[in-house]
Amino acid sequence: MGKFDGLVLVADFDGTFRPYGMDCVPEENLRAVEGFMTRGGRFTVATGRDPRSFRGIRGQFAVNAPAILSNGAVLQDAGTGESLYESFLPFSCREDFRRLLAAFPEVGMEVHRGEDVRVCRLTPGVEEHLRNMGAPVSVVPPEKILFPWTKAAFIVPGPLAEENPQCGDILAWLEENCPGRYDAAPSGAIVDVACAGSTKGTGVLRLLEYLGAGREGLFCAGDGWNDLPMLRLAHRAFAPETALAAVRQEPGITVTGPAGRCLRDIVELLEELY
Repeated sequence: MGKFDGLVLVADFDGTFRPYGMDCVPEENLRAVEGFMTRGGRFTVATGRDPRSFRGIRGQFAVNAPAILSNGAVLQDAGTGESLYESFLPFSCREDFRRLLAAFPEVGMEVHRGEDVRVCRLTPGVEEHLRNMGAPVSVVPPEKILFPWTKAAFIVPGPLAEENPQCGDILAWLEENCPGRYDAAPSGAIVDVACAGSTKGTGVLRLLEYLGAGREGLFCAGDGWNDLPMLRLAHRAFAPETALAAVRQEPGITVTGPAGRCLRDIVELLEELY
């Protein structure tokens, strides 16, 4: 029996496990999660990154549970790359998103189909986002992109990592014009849109079902709006001190040190609790 048998630790990647602006996961965080897994704990990441982008960072760290990708739209075996679960946007999304682009002519759009990424409107923000993901630019009209679509990403003008009020305008437009059809989550200057019922929270519930684990042993860490659904489900939730104020102030959140040592701080606390 290991010290952390029965515990599941799920961390957001960008801004939590790996700080923004860094090319690799800090050694403190790596050692902490490796020790957690060695003593029986299950560790993985929940990220807005799609399978292609996740493959590009996968070699930086170890996990011993399936990864939650595309903000909960995909549950993937991190070793084999096999999708254990994947949700898809409704067919109505093509017309819905055409109207959204007409309402926001300066906003760029990407369509994600598994590991295939297509661009419906190329902007400087889209180009930067694709460079960060390591994906080539392939511009195609929405009507030429085959279904099914896993998610769409709308990118507003401005620095990618900074909160942008125009993301709120996109969320409001979707709620008014497409009620109940989508789950949308802002992250900096990006709004990820998946089918209704696909969030990091539902992704974590599918992970627990797959592992045969309960919420009483679930610990989650995140720094952004898209992390709130899983943080609210956790037995105990954490946020780095560099997280958004709305996340740090969420009831029940324990604030750790900065992202560079967030997971180290969490595992040290678990050492005391267990």
